[in-house]
Amino acid sequence: MSDAGSKLFISTLTAERLGKSVDSFNEPDAVLYESQGNVAVITLNRPHATNRISMECVEFLHDAWVHFERSDDRVAVFVGEGEHFCNGGEEKAEADFVWWGMPGFGVPVSKPIIGAAAGGVHGGGFTMAMTMDLLVAAENTVFHYPEARYGLAGGLIGSLAVRIPHKIAMEIILLTRPFSAQRAYEVGFVNTVVPNGQHLETAMEYAREIAANGPLIVRWFKKLVDETLPQGPGEIASRMRADVRRALDSADSDEALAAYHEGRTPIFRGV
Repeated sequence: MSDAGSKLFISTLTAERLGKSVDSFNEPDAVLYESQGNVAVITLNRPHATNRISMECVEFLHDAWVHFERSDDRVAVFVGEGEHFCNGGEEKAEADFVWWGMPGFGVPVSKPIIGAAAGGVHGGGFTMAMTMDLLVAAENTVFHYPEARYGLAGGLIGSLAVRIPHKIAMEIILLTRPFSAQRAYEVGFVNTVVPNGQHLETAMEYAREIAANGPLIVRWFKKLVDETLPQGPGEIASRMRADVRRALDSADSDEALAAYHEGRTPIFRGV
C-alpha cells in the first residue's frame, strides 16, 4: 500500500454529511480509503486502540461503505491497521450503534467485500467479519464473541446461524470461547488461513481476481446470494433503523420541520 498521504480520510465526507468541521473529530484519520485500480482498501486505522470502534468511527465506517458503493471500485478489502483486525466497540458503539457502520446492516452494499483479518477479531469486530463475502485470516487471528458473558447484545450476531452450521454458531455465541483461525477455517467462517503478515496481500489477490470479472454479473451474483440467505431479526431491525435514519437526515425532513415552525405547507423534493 502507498503512504497515508495518498489515502482519503473518510472523516472529510462525514464532516460534510453532518455539517461539521473535520477539526471537531478526535481522530479524523480513524478510517482510510484508498483506490488501487478497481479495488478499494478500507482501513480501520486505530492501532493504538486495537482498532476498537468508537462512536465517531461508526460514522466514518458508514460513509466509507457509502463511498465505496457510489465509486467505480468493484471490490473492497477491509483491514485493520497494525496487529489487530478489530477488537469490538467502545462506549455505546458496541451494542447501540455499531450496526450503522456495517455493510449490509447500516449500509446497502451491492459489491463484494473481502476481509483481511489478523490478531483480535472480538465482539463487534467479529460481527464485522461476519458481514464479509470472503474472509482471509492470518495464523495468529483469534475470533471471540463474548457478549453472553457480559450480559450484552446488539442482536446482529443472530445472522451467524445462516452463515455457518447452527450448532457451531451456538457454540460461538453461548460458550463465548475464543477460537483460532484454523478452527474458523474448519467450520467455514474463513476462506483461507495464511502465514502471519500475508493476510492483506492474499485478500488483495482475491480482490484483483474478482475485479477482473464482469462487474454486472458479479454484482448480480452478490444480490442473488444476499437475497437467498435468510435474515436474522437483528439484521432486519438494523436495516429498518438505517432507512428511518436516512429519512430523518434528509433535506425533506429538514423542510418538514421548518414548514411546521413557520406554519406553512412543506415543499418536498424527494431528497
